[in-house]
Amino acid sequence: MPTGTALLELLERRLDNIVFRLGFAVTRRQARQLVGHGHIRVDGRRATICSMRLKDGQTVMLAPDAPIAAIVRDATELATRVPG
Repeated sequence: MPTGTALLELLERRLDNIVFRLGFAVTRRQARQLVGHGHIRVDGRRATICSMRLKDGQTVMLAPDAPIAAIVRDATELATRVPG
């Protein structure tokens, strides 16, 4: 596998990038903050390490007691809009 492709694969598997790609955050910086503050669960367990690499089949969800549900709801609504 070429080096550039391997690097891209590693970057795309990071937890903060997954949170961003799922639409939980508007920016990658916001995604890092959501993870760092413990608002994200991976396979039901609290995850606070942004650089954590995920494997196929792992589940990522918002913590049920997270006080930021409205922020995530707004971010997911923005992610579904297609610009003109």
